[in-house]
Formats: sequence, C-alpha cells, structure tokens
Amino acid sequence: MATQPQSVFRQQGVAALMFILVLPLLMYFLVLGLEGGRNLYIKSRLNDAVVAARKALEINQSNDQTLNIKVVSVYIAAYIPDARINDVQVSSSNCTSHLCDGKTYNIIASVLVESLFPEINGFGFPQKTPINSSPSKK
Repeated sequence: MATQPQSVFRQQGVAALMFILVLPLLMYFLVLGLEGGRNLYIKSRLNDAVVAARKALEINQSNDQTLNIKVVSVYIAAYIPDARINDVQVSSSNCTSHLCDGKTYNIIASVLVESLFPEINGFGFPQKTPINSSPSKK
C-alpha cells in the first residue's frame, strides 16, 4: 500500500480557504448587480409614466401649470409607488406641424429611491438614489 506524499496532506483545505476569501467579493458583485438592475427598472418605469402623463396632458390641453404637475405626479405615483417624487418640470409649446393638434408637452421628472443595500465604507449605492427621466418629446 503506497502512502501519499506529505505535501498532499499540507494542501488539504486550500480550495475551501480560497472560496472563503473570494465569497465576499462575489456577494458584493451580486448586490451591485441587483441594485443596479433595480435602478434601471425604476428608470424605465419612470420614463413609461412620463410618456403616459404627456399623452394625458396633450388630451387635456390645460394651461394650469399646477394642474399639469399634479397630473404628472399622479402618473408617477401610480407607476412607481415606492419612490418619492423629487422634481417635476412641465413645459408646453404650440405645435406647428400638420401632424399634431394644439400643444405638445415636455416633461422632466426625478424621483428618489431608497437603496436596498445602502453604501458601506464608500462602496455601493447611496442611501437615497436620485433617478431622472429622459426628456420626453414627440
């Protein structure tokens, strides 16, 4: 019966030790991926809410800026219930093209979202992440 060399016994547990050392880094990348994906999803929902609100404003054709901002805020709250509305800007212009009727609206909105995994020692996303909509023009 052959015996194993002494160096084989000295290497037992090396793979487990390497896994334990790499595990925090893998978990960190998993957390960043989850948080980043969630922020992209919320940005997509915010853009969807802005497009729907722009269509509603174009149907309503109101000159009241306060009412327009309230309509946009209601749409954002319906699309993203867990976000806090940070800023809403609505501007209108008269349409000169033969393809549209009346006014067109440009909406820019911003929401604050609570981070699922807040930053620790400078790594990660801030406690409250601002997410801005893309400008919505026809």
